[in-house]
Amino acid sequence: MAAAMAPNGRDVADEWNVDILPPTAPEWEKGLCVFRCVAAAVSEDGQKTGSQFALPE
Repeated sequence: MAAAMAPNGRDVADEWNVDILPPTAPEWEKGLCVFRCVAAAVSEDGQKTGSQFALPE
């Protein structure tokens, strides 16, 4: 995820909560084998919203 962070993404928070979301059992049975990575910026005033990641150029 660090490689996909937007240029100002590191300025948003010093700490990130990261979760990995696997496909559900029915999705897996249908052939959807995608795992999603989700990150939330932790800051003094709570978690920030909005994307801090971008596709590599």
